[in-house]
Amino acid sequence: MVTGKCAVVAMTVGALAVFGITAASGVSAGETVAGGATATTTATATATATATATATATATATATAGPDSTSITAYLTASELTADLLHRFGWEARSLLPGAPALADYLGYALAHSPAVAAALANWQADGEVGMQASALPDPRFSWGEMLVPVQTRTGPQQRIFSLSQTLPWFGKQSLRGKIADEQAAATEARLVGVVLDVLFRVRRAYYDLAYLGEAVRITDRHLALVGQWEVVARARYAAGAGRFADMLKAQVEYSQLTDRLAELTDARRPAAAELNAALGRPATAPITWPATLPATAHAVAEDSLVAALLQRQPQLVALTHEEQSTGYAVSLAGRQKYPDVTLGIDYIMTGESAIPATPDSGKDPVIARLAINVPLWWGKYAAAEREAAGRQRALEAARRDVTVGLQARLERVRFEHREAVRTVDLYGGSLLLKGQQALDAVTAAYETGEADFLDIVEAQQTLLAFELTEARARADRLISLARIEQLIAGPAPMLAATSDERGAR
Repeated sequence: MVTGKCAVVAMTVGALAVFGITAASGVSAGETVAGGATATTTATATATATATATATATATATATAGPDSTSITAYLTASELTADLLHRFGWEARSLLPGAPALADYLGYALAHSPAVAAALANWQADGEVGMQASALPDPRFSWGEMLVPVQTRTGPQQRIFSLSQTLPWFGKQSLRGKIADEQAAATEARLVGVVLDVLFRVRRAYYDLAYLGEAVRITDRHLALVGQWEVVARARYAAGAGRFADMLKAQVEYSQLTDRLAELTDARRPAAAELNAALGRPATAPITWPATLPATAHAVAEDSLVAALLQRQPQLVALTHEEQSTGYAVSLAGRQKYPDVTLGIDYIMTGESAIPATPDSGKDPVIARLAINVPLWWGKYAAAEREAAGRQRALEAARRDVTVGLQARLERVRFEHREAVRTVDLYGGSLLLKGQQALDAVTAAYETGEADFLDIVEAQQTLLAFELTEARARADRLISLARIEQLIAGPAPMLAATSDERGAR
């Protein structure tokens, strides 16, 4: 069984060497993940499959663009809130993906193609049309009545009657209805911003996870090649009678374990690519180009202004504020419902010629002006409506307070996660990785002179591998927590001064 696994890994090592990596590498920058396919065979087969997948991805990206992507882009900029958001981040919608997309390309594509963004846009557009309807006067009423039996009058028989009337709501009612609708539309626009932020966070998180997997595979591959060399050495020494059988077995066991870990990391590309595709509004099996590396980021977030930014710009709070204002107008409207509406009308009666000759005003058509009001007699109903509106206003006030403290607590949690990731990157990247490599080199040298046991080499290698994977995961977590902070505050996070090697595009 061990021999079989070694054979599989040997093929993997040979295939990955095609990409210029000294040790075997299962992932190369620019490789395309098509439906998460992870199997590797020979070097030629891997290179051919990669080139084919990349060409397919390029052709698909070039040939396909959502039918509504252009209009979605236009509507995004039509919303002041979303236009301001995109301006703050420097993002712009993109109809197509290039052959080798960067993170900014994926973000722009998601803006133009995400079904969630399209749905939120449609809701905002629909709610924006409600205000005009709510504030407009009721339609005039026209009626026509035909006398089945004409009414005989001195001036002639009345034959038919035409009526026109218009209801005029009490002063301020229609204006308040329009304001209620406008505030609801503003709340929907704020929710649109929240949907945009959520979609773009999902894109960033999935992209960073994919980039981490790429680095984890490369790290594991390098250690796999190293253990493979040790296994060869241990087998040769045992064959020559200079080594122990236990050393050879330990090398083979470690080789098999690393092979299994490599397969697990490689297979994890499938769900990670599917998550990114879902955020982009594409099928789960659409080709995804493997990120070259984790993007650079500033060292840490300047946290002093985060809470103020959250309270000012967070879409949930903005939406609840508009809804609270809407209920305030609803309270005023409920208070005016007890005042009557006025209906003005005019009636025109067609009259035939009188049967009596020489009758004055014979055939003259009467015109009647009418004034009608509804009588708000059931005051208990109107009082109940006022209490209902006031209750809903209190509920929204309490909901806004609850959401505010909840968001602040979430921000504190994400700030902690970001600080923890920064500390981990500093610890491992600053000293532990170097010390782990030095320890492995020292133990290897000691083993070659017979001063160390082979198990010491394996332990040092496992420690260094754990350090490298932890540091890579921490860099990804630092980026993800930064993206979460920026989602919460609806804008770029203020950063502390970055070191020269940390400056780069977010």
